[in-house]
Amino acid sequence: MPLFFRRNLLTVFALLPLLVVGCGGRSIPKVALADVAALATDALLGTLLGPSSERRVTMMAKPEPPLLQKGGMESVALSTDYEGFVRVSKGALSEKDLQTIEAEVIRGSSDVLKKQGFSINSLPFPPKVDPATEKTLVATFTPVTEEGGSPEDKRLGRGKTYVLIRLTVTDPRTGTALRIRDFYSGRDAENRP
Repeated sequence: MPLFFRRNLLTVFALLPLLVVGCGGRSIPKVALADVAALATDALLGTLLGPSSERRVTMMAKPEPPLLQKGGMESVALSTDYEGFVRVSKGALSEKDLQTIEAEVIRGSSDVLKKQGFSINSLPFPPKVDPATEKTLVATFTPVTEEGGSPEDKRLGRGKTYVLIRLTVTDPRTGTALRIRDFYSGRDAENRP
């Protein structure tokens, strides 16, 4: 097969998804709940244990130290603001969706944490942890929004509101937020002009 023909064929295959789907001002597609749970699990584990060894190799900056350490903080309690997400997402995320995501995060994180001698459990929101609990961190998933779209779209009321998940890890003894991470929830809040 001539080189020129092969390049053209590869170009057609590379552009085929754009031709089929289109590339005009479309919104970000909905992300499957399993993908959101995987993102949330990775964010939580990366925050608690530090970046994986594969990721650490590619990092330019010095990685933050892990929050969970033997002899220090050894467990984490996860709490999700279900009502806040339903309200902020204007129903795009249901309480059942959030319970599914949280259950997957607990399940996926538990296996990894258990292998390293740590534990995770779930608490209702807002989390109430006894400050005397010496070795437990509190992690919360709360909603945050981010506005998207061009200035013209925003002016005309056609801008998008993206619903983000904010992961906050707190030391309950001091109330200090140790780490905060935001990532996309896979859903948009519907904007109405």
